[in-house]
Amino acid sequence: VSNPSSPYETGYYDTPGGAWDVYVSGSYAYVADHDAGLRIYQYYGIGIAEGSSKGLSRIRLLKNPVQESIELLLDIPLEKEVHLCFYNTLGQKIRTYNINKGLKGNLSLPTAGLSNGIYFLKLEGIESGLMKVVVVR
Repeated sequence: VSNPSSPYETGYYDTPGGAWDVYVSGSYAYVADHDAGLRIYQYYGIGIAEGSSKGLSRIRLLKNPVQESIELLLDIPLEKEVHLCFYNTLGQKIRTYNINKGLKGNLSLPTAGLSNGIYFLKLEGIESGLMKVVVVR
């Protein structure tokens, strides 16, 4: 906190339980998290927001974590072509899936060639900046 008399939120992380207390040392945060116990988080200096609104609420992940493919459900037909882009935790775009206008229903996107880990699925073409976290294992 650069100005203790006027702090402001620059980001957050929603823990699995109810966080009771936190201790920060260097790039690590030690969180007493009620039923989830002691949680240790490391900050890498980057941040990607996960969100949902008009764009991503149209496209739902059916299963997460994923293995051979990402299974999605498109609730309503897409009004225009969109791109679902995969980013790694460093914010580098590693794959783009083009989704055609008018598509509705189940959609399967292959994950072949992706290493196990955490990725961010970003919808581009309807609204920018919206992301979903996807775990590939």
